[in-house]
Amino acid sequence: MSNIPYKISGNGKNDFTLNIEGREIPVLNARYIRTMDTIADAVSCTFPWFPGHDNFIDAVTRPFAYTQCGIYIGNDLQMKGILYNVRQRIDSNGRVKDLEIWTKTANVVDSSNRYPFEENNLDLFERIESQMNSTVTGRNMEIQTIIDDGVNIGGKFKRVSVSETGNLFESLKKLAAQRGCLLSNTIDGDILITKAKLNSKPVGTIEEGSAFTENFSVKFDGRKRYQEYAAIATSASKTRSRKRQTDSDDVVTTPRFLTFNTDDGLPGEAVNAAIWRKNKSAAEAMSFQVPVNTWYAPDGNLWRENTLLTVKSETMSIPDGFTFLITRVEFIFEENGVSANLDVKPPSLYSTGEIEEPWTT
Repeated sequence: MSNIPYKISGNGKNDFTLNIEGREIPVLNARYIRTMDTIADAVSCTFPWFPGHDNFIDAVTRPFAYTQCGIYIGNDLQMKGILYNVRQRIDSNGRVKDLEIWTKTANVVDSSNRYPFEENNLDLFERIESQMNSTVTGRNMEIQTIIDDGVNIGGKFKRVSVSETGNLFESLKKLAAQRGCLLSNTIDGDILITKAKLNSKPVGTIEEGSAFTENFSVKFDGRKRYQEYAAIATSASKTRSRKRQTDSDDVVTTPRFLTFNTDDGLPGEAVNAAIWRKNKSAAEAMSFQVPVNTWYAPDGNLWRENTLLTVKSETMSIPDGFTFLITRVEFIFEENGVSANLDVKPPSLYSTGEIEEPWTT
């Protein structure tokens, strides 16, 4: 993607720019989504289309062109991607095209496992690299593997075994979880092995009634939590021994039980598997979206996934404030202005410590 520069000039900080194969294309609207744990970021946008008026535009936005794209906010490149989906239609604006662009790591999400289907004594980085550069097919996925700053990827797996028809991303995601890691992506579309940055400084505080947002809403979903979590762990040894480990959620007072299978290589070994699942369920039940009317956090930087944000709201029963983890950011560009949606979760989702209960009522 050498024709996609990292910097352009002349834009304001709220300008959204689409570059396809070196050409900037004006768009009517756009939504740009990035997350910390789904390995692929995405953009959907609409631009006015006049068939036959510009042969270059027709060519680079044709169906199944798989052209190279760049997404900019202000003058800075935010994402390199590939045009995968094209929709051509007529609406009140005349003929338009809807484009859907993903980082090239979408190929990992969509693909099946690659040979070798079983490997021994290798770490997470080595397994990902093995799958990106299949030794039998010789077809390099042209995706590098990057370890985020300060991230310890843990020890080696005794044995990795996957189904030939299984999903590649799901297999790698499972291995990453067993080392307490997340699979994200870089601006260039390479795999980024990272972890939740729970000890970083919050990007600021959003308070009910502030200029950032007027919309506060949260749903407390009691059906996502269970009173008891039981992890059934089967070892990889020849004896195939089974262990049952349990943990309870004291907040749940009605009898609800979840039993699940896991591996014996989860962080802290099998004893922590039930704790991980309990905390994940509790955090999901306390997750919500914060709509904001700006692309920029209180600290002046663009909203970022895997950063902390303090929220104060009496409507949400957190009048004294609680610090959440931003797991997903959606940037929205429309004719009438810009906005963003922030998906936030309690940080306990990514820990084995006690569940943090932010709600006072």
